[in-house]
Amino acid sequence: GKIIEQSPEGNRKIDVGGTITVTISRGAKSMTLGEYANWDIRQVKIVLDRNNIPYVLVEEFSNDVAKNMVIRTEPAAGTSVTADTTVTIFISKGLEPIEVLVPNLIGMTEIEAFDALQLLGLELGDVVVVESTYPVGQIIFQEIPASSMVLEGTSINVQVSKGSGMAVVPDLL
Repeated sequence: GKIIEQSPEGNRKIDVGGTITVTISRGAKSMTLGEYANWDIRQVKIVLDRNNIPYVLVEEFSNDVAKNMVIRTEPAAGTSVTADTTVTIFISKGLEPIEVLVPNLIGMTEIEAFDALQLLGLELGDVVVVESTYPVGQIIFQEIPASSMVLEGTSINVQVSKGSGMAVVPDLL
Protein backbone atom coordinates (compact mmCIF):
# COMPACT_ATOMS: atom_id res chain seq x y z
CA GLY A 1 0.00 0.00 0.00
CA LYS A 2 0.84 3.66 -0.18
CA ILE A 3 1.09 6.17 2.65
CA ILE A 4 -1.97 8.35 2.34
CA GLU A 5 -1.64 10.37 5.58
CA GLN A 6 1.03 11.21 8.12
CA SER A 7 1.32 13.09 11.39
CA PRO A 8 3.10 15.36 11.85
CA GLU A 9 2.89 16.70 8.31
CA GLY A 10 5.95 16.66 6.07
CA ASN A 11 8.76 19.23 6.38
CA ARG A 12 8.17 19.65 10.14
CA LYS A 13 10.78 19.15 12.82
CA ILE A 14 10.33 16.58 15.58
CA ASP A 15 12.54 15.43 18.42
CA VAL A 16 14.98 12.64 17.71
CA GLY A 17 13.22 9.43 18.73
CA GLY A 18 9.82 11.12 18.22
CA THR A 19 6.89 9.27 16.67
CA ILE A 20 5.57 9.68 13.15
CA THR A 21 2.14 8.17 12.63
CA VAL A 22 1.21 7.05 9.09
CA THR A 23 -1.93 5.69 7.47
CA ILE A 24 -1.37 3.15 4.71
CA SER A 25 -3.96 2.54 2.00
CA ARG A 26 -5.20 -0.96 1.45
CA GLY A 27 -5.70 -0.03 -2.20
CA ALA A 28 -8.86 0.65 -4.12
CA LYS A 29 -12.03 -1.09 -2.99
CA SER A 30 -12.44 -4.15 -5.13
CA MET A 31 -15.14 -6.64 -5.89
CA THR A 32 -15.34 -9.88 -7.80
CA LEU A 33 -17.68 -9.76 -10.78
CA GLY A 34 -20.55 -12.18 -10.45
CA GLU A 35 -22.08 -14.28 -13.19
CA TYR A 36 -24.58 -11.70 -14.45
CA ALA A 37 -25.68 -13.54 -17.61
CA ASN A 38 -29.49 -13.47 -17.91
CA TRP A 39 -29.79 -10.81 -15.20
CA ASP A 40 -31.95 -7.76 -15.80
CA ILE A 41 -29.59 -4.90 -16.66
CA ARG A 42 -31.10 -2.73 -13.90
CA GLN A 43 -30.00 -5.22 -11.24
CA VAL A 44 -26.42 -5.32 -12.53
CA LYS A 45 -26.24 -1.51 -12.62
CA ILE A 46 -27.29 -1.37 -8.95
CA VAL A 47 -24.56 -3.84 -7.92
CA LEU A 48 -21.84 -1.99 -9.83
CA ASP A 49 -23.02 1.48 -8.72
CA ARG A 50 -22.99 0.41 -5.04
CA ASN A 51 -19.38 -0.68 -5.46
CA ASN A 52 -18.36 2.44 -7.45
CA ILE A 53 -17.40 0.30 -10.45
CA PRO A 54 -17.71 2.20 -13.76
CA TYR A 55 -19.35 0.46 -16.71
CA VAL A 56 -20.38 0.93 -20.32
CA LEU A 57 -23.32 -0.72 -22.04
CA VAL A 58 -23.10 -2.42 -25.44
CA GLU A 59 -26.22 -3.78 -27.14
CA GLU A 60 -26.18 -6.77 -29.47
CA PHE A 61 -28.65 -9.27 -30.87
CA SER A 62 -28.97 -12.65 -29.15
CA ASN A 63 -30.91 -15.77 -30.03
CA ASP A 64 -30.39 -17.12 -26.51
CA VAL A 65 -30.84 -14.16 -24.14
CA ALA A 66 -34.07 -12.18 -23.80
CA LYS A 67 -34.21 -8.47 -24.63
CA ASN A 68 -32.74 -6.11 -21.96
CA MET A 69 -31.02 -8.98 -20.17
CA VAL A 70 -27.25 -9.28 -19.74
CA ILE A 71 -25.44 -11.57 -22.18
CA ARG A 72 -21.94 -11.31 -20.62
CA THR A 73 -19.42 -8.91 -19.11
CA GLU A 74 -15.85 -8.00 -19.95
CA PRO A 75 -13.88 -8.64 -17.84
CA ALA A 76 -15.57 -12.00 -17.30
CA ALA A 77 -17.35 -13.28 -14.19
CA GLY A 78 -14.95 -14.15 -11.38
CA THR A 79 -12.56 -11.28 -12.19
CA SER A 80 -11.62 -8.85 -9.41
CA VAL A 81 -12.33 -5.22 -10.42
CA THR A 82 -11.85 -1.79 -8.84
CA ALA A 83 -12.99 1.77 -9.52
CA ASP A 84 -10.07 1.91 -11.99
CA THR A 85 -11.65 -0.88 -14.08
CA THR A 86 -14.44 -0.13 -16.56
CA VAL A 87 -16.72 -3.11 -17.01
CA THR A 88 -18.35 -3.61 -20.40
CA ILE A 89 -21.85 -5.05 -20.06
CA PHE A 90 -23.28 -6.69 -23.17
CA ILE A 91 -27.08 -6.41 -23.26
CA SER A 92 -29.44 -8.34 -25.51
CA LYS A 93 -31.48 -6.49 -28.12
CA GLY A 94 -33.45 -9.73 -28.53
CA LEU A 95 -33.63 -11.83 -31.65
CA GLU A 96 -32.00 -10.52 -34.76
CA PRO A 97 -34.72 -9.64 -37.26
CA ILE A 98 -34.93 -12.02 -40.19
CA GLU A 99 -36.04 -10.89 -43.63
CA VAL A 100 -38.51 -13.08 -45.49
CA LEU A 101 -39.63 -13.13 -49.14
CA VAL A 102 -43.38 -12.45 -49.44
CA PRO A 103 -45.16 -15.21 -51.40
CA ASN A 104 -47.76 -14.65 -54.10
CA LEU A 105 -51.16 -15.09 -52.39
CA ILE A 106 -53.30 -14.14 -55.41
CA GLY A 107 -55.66 -17.00 -56.28
CA MET A 108 -55.30 -18.72 -52.88
CA THR A 109 -58.09 -19.15 -50.38
CA GLU A 110 -57.84 -17.45 -47.00
CA ILE A 111 -56.88 -20.77 -45.35
CA GLU A 112 -54.20 -21.51 -47.97
CA ALA A 113 -52.75 -18.01 -47.52
CA PHE A 114 -52.75 -18.37 -43.73
CA ASP A 115 -50.83 -21.66 -43.97
CA ALA A 116 -48.35 -20.33 -46.58
CA LEU A 117 -47.60 -17.22 -44.51
CA GLN A 118 -47.29 -19.13 -41.24
CA LEU A 119 -44.64 -21.43 -42.77
CA LEU A 120 -42.52 -18.33 -43.52
CA GLY A 121 -43.02 -16.68 -40.12
CA LEU A 122 -45.46 -14.14 -41.54
CA GLU A 123 -49.04 -13.42 -40.51
CA LEU A 124 -52.30 -12.99 -42.37
CA GLY A 125 -53.46 -9.47 -41.54
CA ASP A 126 -56.83 -7.89 -42.28
CA VAL A 127 -59.05 -9.78 -44.69
CA VAL A 128 -61.52 -7.58 -46.56
CA VAL A 129 -64.24 -9.22 -48.66
CA VAL A 130 -64.99 -7.32 -51.89
CA GLU A 131 -67.10 -7.76 -55.00
CA SER A 132 -65.11 -8.97 -57.99
CA THR A 133 -65.29 -11.11 -61.08
CA TYR A 134 -62.92 -13.62 -59.48
CA PRO A 135 -64.34 -16.82 -57.96
CA VAL A 136 -65.78 -16.56 -54.44
CA GLY A 137 -63.18 -17.07 -51.71
CA GLN A 138 -60.10 -16.31 -53.82
CA ILE A 139 -57.56 -13.70 -52.77
CA ILE A 140 -57.54 -11.00 -55.43
CA PHE A 141 -55.18 -8.45 -53.84
CA GLN A 142 -52.36 -8.41 -51.32
CA GLU A 143 -51.17 -5.17 -49.75
CA ILE A 144 -47.47 -6.11 -49.79
CA PRO A 145 -46.56 -7.38 -53.26
CA ALA A 146 -45.15 -10.86 -53.84
CA SER A 147 -41.32 -11.02 -53.90
CA SER A 148 -41.00 -8.09 -51.46
CA MET A 149 -38.61 -8.57 -48.52
CA VAL A 150 -40.18 -7.99 -45.09
CA LEU A 151 -39.24 -8.73 -41.50
CA GLU A 152 -40.41 -11.99 -39.98
CA GLY A 153 -43.72 -11.44 -38.13
CA THR A 154 -45.03 -8.93 -40.67
CA SER A 155 -48.80 -9.04 -41.34
CA ILE A 156 -50.00 -9.16 -44.94
CA ASN A 157 -53.44 -7.62 -45.54
CA VAL A 158 -55.53 -9.12 -48.37
CA GLN A 159 -58.80 -8.76 -50.23
CA VAL A 160 -60.96 -11.81 -50.91
CA SER A 161 -63.57 -12.07 -53.65
CA LYS A 162 -67.22 -12.50 -52.73
CA GLY A 163 -68.05 -12.81 -56.41
CA SER A 164 -69.72 -10.26 -58.62
CA GLY A 165 -73.14 -10.33 -57.01
CA MET A 166 -74.45 -11.21 -60.43
CA ALA A 167 -75.94 -14.55 -61.37
CA VAL A 168 -76.05 -16.14 -64.79
CA VAL A 169 -79.66 -16.50 -65.87
CA PRO A 170 -80.26 -20.00 -67.19
CA ASP A 171 -81.91 -20.46 -70.55
CA LEU A 172 -85.37 -21.69 -69.57
CA LEU A 173 -86.71 -22.06 -73.10
